[in-house]
Amino acid sequence: MDVKKLFSGIAVIIDNEVDKKDAPIYKIRTAITDSNIPVVTYNDIPANETIESLRNASFIILDWNFFDVPIAAIDEERMVLVGQTELEKEKKESLIDFIRLLLDKLFVPIFIFSGVDINEVEDALCEKGLYVKGKANRIFVKSKTDVESEEHLFQCIEEWLKEMPSIYAMKEWDIIFQTTKNSMFKEWYHYAPQWVTVIWNMLKVDSCEVHDEFGQFLTRNVANRVAEFSFDETLFEMEGKSSVEEIKKVIERERYIEYRENVPEQAYTGDLFKDSKHYYLNIRAQCDLSRKDDTVNLYLIKGKALKDKDITVEDIHFVSEGQLKFPNKTYTLEEIQQMCSSASDEINGSTEKLQQLNKQFRKYRNLVFFNQGELLERKPEIILACVDGGKIIKFEIDLIVMSFAELKDKRIGRVLPPYNKDPAKVFSAYNS
Repeated sequence: MDVKKLFSGIAVIIDNEVDKKDAPIYKIRTAITDSNIPVVTYNDIPANETIESLRNASFIILDWNFFDVPIAAIDEERMVLVGQTELEKEKKESLIDFIRLLLDKLFVPIFIFSGVDINEVEDALCEKGLYVKGKANRIFVKSKTDVESEEHLFQCIEEWLKEMPSIYAMKEWDIIFQTTKNSMFKEWYHYAPQWVTVIWNMLKVDSCEVHDEFGQFLTRNVANRVAEFSFDETLFEMEGKSSVEEIKKVIERERYIEYRENVPEQAYTGDLFKDSKHYYLNIRAQCDLSRKDDTVNLYLIKGKALKDKDITVEDIHFVSEGQLKFPNKTYTLEEIQQMCSSASDEINGSTEKLQQLNKQFRKYRNLVFFNQGELLERKPEIILACVDGGKIIKFEIDLIVMSFAELKDKRIGRVLPPYNKDPAKVFSAYNS
C-alpha cells in the first residue's frame, strides 16, 4: 500500500497557527508539501457553506484548539459584551457543528492534530456522538507533537487505515475511477468535441428520463473502461464481525433502491410494486419502457415475502442417537417403525401419526434451502433476498400483464442490475 499515492489529492488544513513557522502544525504542512501534495489552508473555521467545496479534498486536517487566540484582537467589542469564556464556548460549538456536517455530507478522511490532550478531544467528540473509543472511527485523533516528519505523518495515517478499510477501499477505487474518467473524456473530445450534444439529442428521442439515461450512459462507459483493480488484502482481514442486520442493510443498498423522493416518471426494468401482502416485479426489457407513457404494459411476476420458518439451513438427516431429524422435529427409529407397522390400526391413532410424519416431508419439500450464502431456487420460482427492508421475496413464474397506470401509485422501489436481469433470464429459459 502506497499511502502517499492514496492521499495524493489536495489536502486541507484548518488551523489558526498554520502560517507560523515555529508551530507544530507548520511541520505537518511542510511534510505534506514535501510529498508534492497541494495544501489549502484556513486560519479559522470556514463557513458551513464551504463544506460542499471540500468534496474533492483528499483529506482534511483540523485543529481542536481555536480558543487560545486573543479574542480581544478578533472581536474586542463583543468580548466586552459576552465575556471571553462565552466566546470560547461558541467557538467550540462551531467546530463541533462543522465536524458533524463534514461527517454527514462527505466521506473524506478527517484528521484532528491538536496540542490539546488527546483524551479531552476524544471525550468531547464522544459526548456529541461523533466518536466511539476503542472502535474504528472516521476521525483520526493525534497530538501535533507526535508528528515530526513526513515519514512519521504517513506512518500514522497507514496505521489508521488498517482500522478503517472502507476509507482505504474508497481511496484505491477512486484513483482508478478518476484515471479512467479523465482518459475517457479526453478520448471522446479528441474524436468529436461536440459528442455531448449528439448523445443527448439521441437519448432525448428515446427516453423521457433523458437526465438519468445520459448519466447511466456515462457511468456504463466508465465502468467498461476500468483497468484491473488491485487492493491490499491485508487491510480487509480485520478481527470482529458485523451483525446480520448490518450486513443485510449493506447488501440491500447494493441491489435495491427505495423510492422516496425524485420518483421517476417512466417505468423501469426491476420496478417493484406492493399491493397488500403481494409484490409485483417488472421484468419487461428497458428498451420497451423508455418513454413517458402510463398506458405501457408491464410484464410482472407476483411474489410474497418469506418468513423465517419458510427457510432452512438444515437437511433431513440421521443423527448418531439413531434418530431422523427434520429442521423442527425429531423421530426415533422405533417411532417410525411403529408408525409403519401399525399403519392400519386406527384405534391407537398410528395412521394419523404416519400422516404427520409424511406431512413433515412435504413441509420440508416446500422450504427454501439456504446453503453457503445462497438461497437455492427451484426452476419455477425466483427468490430475491435483502429488498424492501431486508425481506426475502419468492416470486412465482406466472407472467402477469398490467398497465403502468394501474400500479404506478404502488411502486415502492427498484431492483438494480444485475439482479433485475435474473428474473427475465429465468423466465425466458423456463418458457423456451
